[in-house]
Amino acid sequence: MDGDIPLYQAFYYHWLGKLADDTHVLETGSSGGGSGFFMDLMFIRFSEDEIFWEGKKEKQLLMSIVGTHRLGDRYNGDIKVYPDKIFIPASEGQFGGGSIDKDIELKFPKMKED
Repeated sequence: MDGDIPLYQAFYYHWLGKLADDTHVLETGSSGGGSGFFMDLMFIRFSEDEIFWEGKKEKQLLMSIVGTHRLGDRYNGDIKVYPDKIFIPASEGQFGGGSIDKDIELKFPKMKED
């Protein structure tokens, strides 16, 4: 490797809660090997479907990403999930672009049911 520094990639998620419409809220973080650790909120819905597998129908669980919200590099606030909204407090000492310097409240329209 003659002086090469290995680059480490990482991804993590943490379940924060669920909205009244069964949308799950995850905090995610990822690094591509550089100095940043970029964080987002990810909004997930689950549904069931069928597949044809080895000659018979079987149920499968589907996970769909229905939205995201960027938190920036190394967000460190304590996010609260309520039935109808998400509260994202300002993040003191956050690094880099996309830093959150004021409180944010996300409200969601009802998701269309099939």
